[in-house]
Amino acid sequence: MHLALASDRMPEDMRSEPAGPQTVRAWAEEMEADLDHLFAGNAALLEGIERDRLADALHRLAGVERGGLAIRYHGDLHLGQLVRTDSGWIILDFEGEPSRTVESRRRRSSPLRDVAGMLRSFNYAAAAALMERAAPTDLDWDHLLSYGDAWADVNREAFWAAYADVAGRDVAGGAKLLPADHQVADVLRAFEIQKAVYEVGYELGHRPDLAWIAVRALRLMA
Repeated sequence: MHLALASDRMPEDMRSEPAGPQTVRAWAEEMEADLDHLFAGNAALLEGIERDRLADALHRLAGVERGGLAIRYHGDLHLGQLVRTDSGWIILDFEGEPSRTVESRRRRSSPLRDVAGMLRSFNYAAAAALMERAAPTDLDWDHLLSYGDAWADVNREAFWAAYADVAGRDVAGGAKLLPADHQVADVLRAFEIQKAVYEVGYELGHRPDLAWIAVRALRLMA
């Protein structure tokens, strides 16, 4: 999907652009604004989470000189947007994150924004499955939660390995879709933090009983 969106077959006004220092800094500034907004309004819920450590990861993103390509992207990619059919996979719902403005959803960004959403959704799938079968007050909750984490970790690693293998190919003009190998981890981590920040705010507004999943993710990433 990302290789197609980055190709020169896209309409001219939708084609990819190099993500230089100014673009990357804009991503980092948006992320830090999201982080500040979340912590300002939910201090009690986020007590004990080291905001500064999360912000440090965003500052490392701001120092990336070349962020690969900025492309039109899905915007809200997760396991629930994928359907397996007899003829292959179908990806649904390209409207982006519903709580963001249309203008921001149309703005080009790194494909790693979508990758972060997919990686986060493996953790979501494990936690949601556990909630269907147990409660936090159960004696074996922590034990079962660790099993869910292990399942998510294995699937996250498998997804990323397969994605990176395909996304490493050259696109139009020999450009690279992803940042340099030594910086891709910093860029991906920043987008994962931003996704978890978004998830906390979204869940508090729509499904407060699930907010703990994203809060826990931030706690583990801090």
